[in-house]
Amino acid sequence: MAKKKRRRKLNIARLALLIFALLVVATGGAAFALIYASVADMPTFNPDAINFAAATEIYDENDNLVTRIGAENRIPVDISEVPEMVQNAFIAIEDIRFRDHIGVDPYRILGAAWSDIKTGSLDQGASTITQQLVNQSLDLKKEKSFKRKIREAIYAIQMERHFTKDEILEGYLNVIYLGQGAHGIQAASHAYFNKDVSELTVDEAALIAGLPQAPSAYDPFVNPEAAKERRNIVLDQMAKYGYIAESEASQYKAKEIELNAGEISTAKYPYPYFMDYVISELTDENGDYKLSEADVFRGGMKIYTTLNPAMQQAAETAMANDNNFPPAYNAGGEVIEPNGATVILDPKNGHVKALVGGREHVSQRGWNRATKEKRRPGSTIKPIIAYGPAIEYLGKGPATVIDDIPFKQGSYQPKNDSGSFRGLVTMRQGLTSSINIVAVKLLEDVGLNNSFAFAKKLGIEGLNPKNEGLSAALGGLSTGVTPLQMAAAYGAFANNGVYSEPMVIRKVERLDGTIVAETSPKQQRAMKETTAFLINDMLKDAVTKGTGTRALINRPMAGKTGTTDNSNGATSDIWFAGYTPDLVAVAWIGNTNQNYGLASGSLGAYGGTYTALIWKETMQAATAGLPKNDFVKPSGLVRATVDSKSGLLPGPHTPEDHMVNDYFVQGTVPTGTDNTHVLMEVCATTGQLPSDYCPDRIMKTVVKLPYDVPEHVADYGLRAPTKICDVHTEENGGSWLPDILDSWDQQRDDHEDDNDDHEGKKKEKDSQKQPWLRTDEN
Repeated sequence: MAKKKRRRKLNIARLALLIFALLVVATGGAAFALIYASVADMPTFNPDAINFAAATEIYDENDNLVTRIGAENRIPVDISEVPEMVQNAFIAIEDIRFRDHIGVDPYRILGAAWSDIKTGSLDQGASTITQQLVNQSLDLKKEKSFKRKIREAIYAIQMERHFTKDEILEGYLNVIYLGQGAHGIQAASHAYFNKDVSELTVDEAALIAGLPQAPSAYDPFVNPEAAKERRNIVLDQMAKYGYIAESEASQYKAKEIELNAGEISTAKYPYPYFMDYVISELTDENGDYKLSEADVFRGGMKIYTTLNPAMQQAAETAMANDNNFPPAYNAGGEVIEPNGATVILDPKNGHVKALVGGREHVSQRGWNRATKEKRRPGSTIKPIIAYGPAIEYLGKGPATVIDDIPFKQGSYQPKNDSGSFRGLVTMRQGLTSSINIVAVKLLEDVGLNNSFAFAKKLGIEGLNPKNEGLSAALGGLSTGVTPLQMAAAYGAFANNGVYSEPMVIRKVERLDGTIVAETSPKQQRAMKETTAFLINDMLKDAVTKGTGTRALINRPMAGKTGTTDNSNGATSDIWFAGYTPDLVAVAWIGNTNQNYGLASGSLGAYGGTYTALIWKETMQAATAGLPKNDFVKPSGLVRATVDSKSGLLPGPHTPEDHMVNDYFVQGTVPTGTDNTHVLMEVCATTGQLPSDYCPDRIMKTVVKLPYDVPEHVADYGLRAPTKICDVHTEENGGSWLPDILDSWDQQRDDHEDDNDDHEGKKKEKDSQKQPWLRTDEN
């Protein structure tokens, strides 16, 4: 019998060792290949070629240089003049082993690598102070990549061979960007505390040391709470590593930040609010450019913008004119001084020509009201939320009739600003006079979903039927809008229904001429051309004979006022949004503290006063020398005459003064004839239905609808009466009536027969003329 072969048992330990060895070889090979690829074409380190800063140049719409930013806002300081405590604050938070490592810190690298492996990203930074200086001073690509990190590490090691630790720390403290346009510790000391670096306290040094990670996010002028939290982290690190005692850290952490802005914190470049917005767009992590602040302030970039200096100057001049603002007043010891913003843009491409975010520019990259201040827009939202959607989706038009009478839906009961009701009015009248009830009823007809979808196409984001109601028609939005958003939205009306996303940057180049980005207009059709034109035509009336007359300039223009009240019933925000076919401008005024109303001043504070004045002053200067173009009427529109109380073609009883001639989209001209005007017998004295005792009765043309309206409605006298005369009664001398009642009945019958003959002849004559419907392409 043959012997069976013995099978060898699998040695798990040996197999594991073999697999590990293979992984080490494979990983090592890949790492070597990556390192070789990173250094193969790497330039030799030259300490004399280190460039610590290059100013970024910003150009206007015609490629003329406007200003240089960045590198010049630096005050060099010798390391011997920087207190050890300040040095230690930066070392504690940025690179605790700075004095000991060779340019890179293996402990931090391993820790960051492990974190990146766990998260599958490259988000963890392991850069030492030396590496940060390399990154600031040498032309390395700024994207997070292994190649850049490897080169950065090698250069850092070489830098440590050529410079002392003090020289490296001095270079770092002099070039690091610390916000507010300040490069380096000395400039930052002046920017935030108006003092020399040698005079900084521990908590002040800790605040500045916390800024390099994210200067904008931790800017104490803009985000004081975030700045305080970051400062306290630095203080904890200083205590952890023995630079200060725990008790000192607790003492300094309890202190509030006390800022004292120095000269460096005020803008050194012209047109500061516009430049601030350009910089914020360049460095926005979610934007199109995603540049670092080092790129912008030290990278020698060339930024080509949409700025029109003349228009910007006009806007700044108007915003600096105190006569264009309600006067400041004292409220319980607090001085209430209204602030504001204004924007000018080209509706054809979205190019922002001018932008001013406040009456004064307090700090670089501070709060920009033109781009960040979201406020309730009042009636300026009506064309966007109510009228535009009603025309676009429901086929309504300027001659559509809405009954301006008391309205209530659930607990919501809107009022008109005038406190009165006009009765039957056209949409043109409703928008010209900014009648609230008309806008609310239109929104109800359109529906919130359709309305908000229309607004979204105009750049008004965040509207949700779950959060909003019919008050949205009057600007009662939960999120509000910025002046820049409002300008872009109105731009779609001016641009024949095409929305252009606002933009301030046309092209970005690096120092070596490499184009980082070249921006084209982002546009979409938001509405039909006919819808845009009808809104334009109605808003022309709003400035020629409506609420916006104070904004009127000597050229074709359209516009809308807006006024919002706070919870106390005081005016809190006022707006004017207006445009020509070539330019759109929006002006807004409001209080920082919205609990207080705007001071009324001599004109009163509403959209037709101060903001209209700002708009007029700005646009008169901005449009000087431009051709006086009018809005172009698209094809697909006709004119027709209709009854102004029914919106239908005039009927046999339509009075001459109740006929209006207006634009209609082809196919929407009514085909029915007015049946609301009727002849009715009324008491000649009271106008009520005649009683048996009325001595004198007449036939009157009235408007008869299937519902009643209150007596305080303005056109109540035109409506068909529903009450019987209460003046002529039996008690008031009516006992003689039975004696002649038969005679009066006979006279009335004769009158009706004559009236029937008259109406028959009139109809025959009218049918020959047929004047009620005509088209007009001119």
